[in-house]
Amino acid sequence: MEIREAKRAASDMISERLFASQFSDFWRSALPNLEAVTRSANLAYDRVSGLARPTTNPSRRDLVSEAGYFLFFESVRHPTEPAEVLRSRAVASALEFLNANIFEFKTERDELNEPEANEVDRLARWLRHYFSGQGVSLDRVRVPFYRGHGIIQSCKGDFEFVDHLVEMKYVDRQFRSHDLRQVIVYSALRYYESKHNYKAITILNPLLGIEFTTNIDELIYSASGSDVPEFFERLSYTISSGEVSH
Repeated sequence: MEIREAKRAASDMISERLFASQFSDFWRSALPNLEAVTRSANLAYDRVSGLARPTTNPSRRDLVSEAGYFLFFESVRHPTEPAEVLRSRAVASALEFLNANIFEFKTERDELNEPEANEVDRLARWLRHYFSGQGVSLDRVRVPFYRGHGIIQSCKGDFEFVDHLVEMKYVDRQFRSHDLRQVIVYSALRYYESKHNYKAITILNPLLGIEFTTNIDELIYSASGSDVPEFFERLSYTISSGEVSH
């Protein structure tokens, strides 16, 4: 998610988000056409719903987004439990994640007010409707976990089903190049671990009601002219050799 900017786990380890958002020398060299690909993504997205009209303060969007994300999984795993109980657990999970992983996260209060609770509920319902519309059984949607590689620590993405990665950005902006970098890193980490590539990669924005879907071969070739094994080998060397710099 857009807000997930993890702290370093150790002095020589960094989060996948930090690597995707910084280290511009490597990214410019390895994927020189990525900005052009990003512009294309912002022209070629698919609309999957109307624009949402949030009624909450943007400063609380981190908490709303994370709570809606966790509520989606809570509602799938415990469909018979009361909505208030599920939401309470989702907010607790969101706060735990934000406090543990976001250095700059601050909140005036842990509790949601009524408009915030309603927005969290809407986001969780939106996600249920979205995945059901993909023809996916909701209990097949999982959180992808990655073991890490080189200086990139173990991490997790947002959603995974079959061989499809979905990364959510609950933001009022278009897609950016570091969004694409992030899903590239997830794809690489999966490849290093299993030697398998995702068949499809989607960046999803419920707030704007849009998605962009591609595959790793097309993404890497369009951004660099390289094939995937060649790029993944270069990335592996970069994050394992100790020569990478910001």
